[in-house]
Amino acid sequence: MSADETLETTVAVLTERIRGMEKATTLQAAEYERRLDFLNGEASQLKAMQERYVPRETYDADTKADRAWKSVTERQMSNWSGRLAALGIVLSVVLALGLALIKVWK
Repeated sequence: MSADETLETTVAVLTERIRGMEKATTLQAAEYERRLDFLNGEASQLKAMQERYVPRETYDADTKADRAWKSVTERQMSNWSGRLAALGIVLSVVLALGLALIKVWK
């Protein structure tokens, strides 16, 4: 084998390697594009999910506010219940005294 033949063989081998690498690069780019399309679809699905659900911090803040409102409301209701019970007792005593006085004056 002569030097020219060896050189031609080496050039041919290198040319084939370059073609193979170009084909591999093209296939890899196509695969990256496919994965990117998939990820873009996933990103839009994730965004849609985030729009449907309340963030944890917001939920916790709302729940805390609801519990505070409930506590205040229960305290006020208990206070009013006590006041109404006391008023009922006072009215009963006044009515009983009034009836007793009416019987005494007759």
